[in-house]
Amino acid sequence: MPSSTISAPGSPPKLAATRTELSEDLIARAGWADAMLAELGREGLDREQVEWGLRWDAYWEEVLEQDPDFEALDIEFVELSRQVEGEHREGERWLARQERLAAVAERRSKIVFAGFRGYRTDFGLSEIEAVRAAAARIVGANTIASLFDRYRALDQRIERVERALDEAAIRWYRHLQAEEDRARGN
Repeated sequence: MPSSTISAPGSPPKLAATRTELSEDLIARAGWADAMLAELGREGLDREQVEWGLRWDAYWEEVLEQDPDFEALDIEFVELSRQVEGEHREGERWLARQERLAAVAERRSKIVFAGFRGYRTDFGLSEIEAVRAAAARIVGANTIASLFDRYRALDQRIERVERALDEAAIRWYRHLQAEEDRARGN
């Protein structure tokens, strides 16, 4: 949270200046999100792909990470993957783990994709404009408490967008690097 206009501890905050600063902070962060989308677009990741990725991430966060049965299956999948990768690639033990990994991977994929087909969320790139519009309205807050309540809610929304775009950019640049490495024969 910005702090240049918020008063020292024990003294009342300057409401008008704080309203303006918090509004400007949220608007600037929405601008950052727009700039990140533009940069990803120049790098070949279009808005539709980013939107799909946000929906996918929201599904994992809101549904799968909240399901203890899926979490146990996911942990088993990760552990088996590590074991299979780290072992000598021969013998009955390796083959048994490989078969177990294939069965767990298939069950995991069925759960993931069956749920994703019907999953709906309000979270998406429209959040950027919604936060920008709401940020312009927080200057109407009449008390410091209502201002901070409104700011906190908007801060959480734009932070979720920021995290999602950060993740999208990281995954996209890793993908580009892998493709470049593959093209070079690495």
